[in-house]
Amino acid sequence: MTLRFAALPAAALAAALVFGAFFAAPAVQAQDKAPAMDPQQRGAIEGIVREYLLANPEVIVDAIRLYREREQQAQAEQAKMALSAHKDSLTNDPNAPVAGNPKGDVTVVEFFDYHCGYCKRVFPVLRELLDSDKNLRWVFKEFPILGPESVSASRAALAAWNLDPTKYLAFHAALMAANGGLPDDRILKIAKSVGYDADKLKKEMV
Repeated sequence: MTLRFAALPAAALAAALVFGAFFAAPAVQAQDKAPAMDPQQRGAIEGIVREYLLANPEVIVDAIRLYREREQQAQAEQAKMALSAHKDSLTNDPNAPVAGNPKGDVTVVEFFDYHCGYCKRVFPVLRELLDSDKNLRWVFKEFPILGPESVSASRAALAAWNLDPTKYLAFHAALMAANGGLPDDRILKIAKSVGYDADKLKKEMV
């Protein structure tokens, strides 16, 4: 389980880190060598730590920075391990649309939603990469999380891939370029504009 402290005030987070580090060792030693600190002793130590933090606030900033760096490193390692474990299913999914060079020496896997504004803005850049690098293989992973219309557009795109893969990229580009809602009738109209039979596509979507 990953614990996140982003919602805590900076001072509270730093204090938690400092106090946790300060008291961890004494607590273990107390079990083996000496009785636990009484409230007066603990209060005195907490007062010293508080005075030190107030006199040296940069310690708080350093503690937060170090914590975030370690958390980012841990997340990066977890992501790397997950990618390694699922590499084949991500890059060689027989049901996922593919563009570019099917035997390219570099494979990019993109997760996207047709209602995602960021996905729409970045698509022209991705298209340029596909056009300029003939050894690039692009795998499209539908990730419809932004509502029922996203799900419908996803189903239509996968149906289009099954019907005629040669027209898929044009359909994908048209959906990415579409602003506003994507009700079924508009999706089918877009599909027809790039050469699909709307009735066949509708049946394939079921």
